[in-house]
Amino acid sequence: VVVVAVEVAFFCYLRWRMRRWQRPLDSDQGDFPPHTKPPSELLGLMEEYMSRSREHAEYMLTEWFFGSDRASLARTDAEDLLGWLVYAKTRTQLQPDERKLVSASVGRIEDK
Repeated sequence: VVVVAVEVAFFCYLRWRMRRWQRPLDSDQGDFPPHTKPPSELLGLMEEYMSRSREHAEYMLTEWFFGSDRASLARTDAEDLLGWLVYAKTRTQLQPDERKLVSASVGRIEDK
């Protein structure tokens, strides 16, 4: 009887874990680990790469959006990219201070 109870409990535990493993990853539930570097440093690295030339910035944006036409991309798309890379959130999910950092970073990339 004890063996059957242990087996049933183990089976239930495995079913519960399988359901958790099968669901898609969700950044709101902390499925993505936080970065070990501060956001300003990560944004600086992205600025450095994307500011090398216009081609670098266009390549990064078009490849992130699966080879879309560069004419169809907007500033909000760049903010979405940087917001996801740094915070694992879309632009609309960012807190106001996070959005301000990302927006300022995109502004500096545009200036260069």
